[in-house]
Amino acid sequence: MPSGLINHTGDVGFWVRAKNMEDLFNDACKAFMSLIVPLKKINPRRRVFFSLKAKDEVELLHNILSELLFYFETKKMVFSRYAVLDLEGYYLEMVAFGEVFSEIKHKVGMIPKAVTYHQLNIKEDECGYYTVRVIIDI
Repeated sequence: MPSGLINHTGDVGFWVRAKNMEDLFNDACKAFMSLIVPLKKINPRRRVFFSLKAKDEVELLHNILSELLFYFETKKMVFSRYAVLDLEGYYLEMVAFGEVFSEIKHKVGMIPKAVTYHQLNIKEDECGYYTVRVIIDI
């Protein structure tokens, strides 16, 4: 998963490049969660299913990342693995594997306030790879 952090005033961001949309969604979810806790510290013993609709791929990506943040905030769940079950049109079915957050086991990096639409875009390059930029309000 080629990815990296983006410097942004008062916020943090990341970018991901993937060979297809399924990998882009998987890798963006990993990059997002890795801002909160190190993925290698998460035991993927529980699974949570997500089913989302949107008006386009950008909104769909925004919504799944927002759902992951919601699960962290309300259910204290952190996830290290993801699998896209269905991504057709603007509909996503995904399963996330993780566990309940533990202050002892998981070292918190940063806690996002929200996933923003600022500069959120998905582009396909001339080689057929997809790249996304995501800015997170912290």
